[in-house]
Amino acid sequence: MNCNFTDSNLNFSYLSRDNELQRNACQRQDNVCFIKTRKTGSTTLSSILNTYGLHRNLSFALLKTNYHSGHLNTIRVTDKSPKIHFLPPLRVKPGDWTNYKYNMMTVHVRFNRTAFESFMQPGTKYITILRNPTSQYESAFAYYKLAKVVKKYNKYISENEALPEFLRIPKYYWKKTREIFGNDIAEYTRNAQISDLGLDHEHHTNITVVNNYISNLNEKLDFVLIMEYFDKSLVLLKNKLCWDWNDVVYLMKNARPPDKKNAKLTLELERQIKDWNYADYLLYQHYNRTFWELVDDYGPTFDNDLEILRMHLTEARTCVAKTPSRFIGGRWQKVYISSSNATSRCQLLTMNNNQLFSMIRHNQSSGYYFYNPEGMNPIISLYSCPARNHVAKFGEAEIST
Repeated sequence: MNCNFTDSNLNFSYLSRDNELQRNACQRQDNVCFIKTRKTGSTTLSSILNTYGLHRNLSFALLKTNYHSGHLNTIRVTDKSPKIHFLPPLRVKPGDWTNYKYNMMTVHVRFNRTAFESFMQPGTKYITILRNPTSQYESAFAYYKLAKVVKKYNKYISENEALPEFLRIPKYYWKKTREIFGNDIAEYTRNAQISDLGLDHEHHTNITVVNNYISNLNEKLDFVLIMEYFDKSLVLLKNKLCWDWNDVVYLMKNARPPDKKNAKLTLELERQIKDWNYADYLLYQHYNRTFWELVDDYGPTFDNDLEILRMHLTEARTCVAKTPSRFIGGRWQKVYISSSNATSRCQLLTMNNNQLFSMIRHNQSSGYYFYNPEGMNPIISLYSCPARNHVAKFGEAEIST
């Protein structure tokens, strides 16, 4: 079986002339630091970046003791972190600290550009993704099972009544969330997006501090995607990174099955969520506005290029034979079952992010001389082709739920 990444039915030729000229005039950017926010479509974006990095044998900054996902959100990342917490980059001897420089970071981590610049390659682009706080919070409420907090003190309340009840007296239930689930889960369920971008919770209700912090982020972030306009965001990202269409093809990851989603939020619930997550609301409003400025600046080929991307995405869906729902890790999740004649590229697309991470981790943890004299551990030599009819469960974030 041919396991070459370039052996793919996703190598499309739908390229506009203007886009082709732009691609030829720029230089491909292989160094990307993605600040992975929560419940914002970030796992889908992370899987795009992970596949890109695997394809090109790039080195990833990740927590070597987190065997599940490599996330760095459990530690305070500093310039000393590579020596203590990271796996060595590809082609670098373990302990050769001065050469611990990385191409990509795609895990959950609190943003600290000064620290990141000490171990990311020069010229790295810093990106993130945001989501409307109303839908983000509803998704986080379901994902982190905050209904359990409400029902512990209101045993006759229904699942659908838990969110309105929580928001009726949010400070009370937020305190109970800390008592039941701990500080981390509590902090993931109020202004989680601006918190991931580095602003401590103690400042979230100080509007002056919040607005100043958002202004400072403009100087530190190179691009912010918007989940509600995910495909449009990918057109802009592809252009900024000088990537090919194949590099931004995706299948949605970690979406809840439709029958597991809550009913549409009422206007009153939306208002309450906005009030409870007002720092995130200000953050989202700012970058939603600047996003459309970037679309305008893109030029007259934007709509055509968006159509090109969507043709790629339509073709990518032929990789999937079935998408059943399964109960995994205490949650209902969609899974992908690849078609019987799926190429290796298709099988990569149907993998969940944890499977991609396992490949990255194996690649960087196998030792400097284990597989060849230059320390490169080729993915294809380490991994047999994924099994036909491969089943892939979703990772951690979502696009449409």
